[in-house]
Amino acid sequence: MSMDFVYDLKEKLEEQKIEYALCIMKPIKNGDTKVELFYHIEKDESFESMCDAFSIACGSEPGDNVDIEYDSYDEPSPEPTPPPKDPKRKDDK
Repeated sequence: MSMDFVYDLKEKLEEQKIEYALCIMKPIKNGDTKVELFYHIEKDESFESMCDAFSIACGSEPGDNVDIEYDSYDEPSPEPTPPPKDPKRKDDK
């Protein structure tokens, strides 16, 4: 699988001075998935919003600073599996 189109898209977004976050998931052997994350963020607020957006995609509740737009086909997205709670963290409930 060629990643040329991803690199072309990154280049075009940067030429237009657009902040972006691209998450590319590629299947690899043994049923595992390789994840490549590309981002270009210039403002602290944008970085926080990107982190919030990825948290929401993993099942967290949205915060006040993120507007959600779903872009998917008629097929529903699978329900995210929340990460296991870390017994060492006191803020996990």
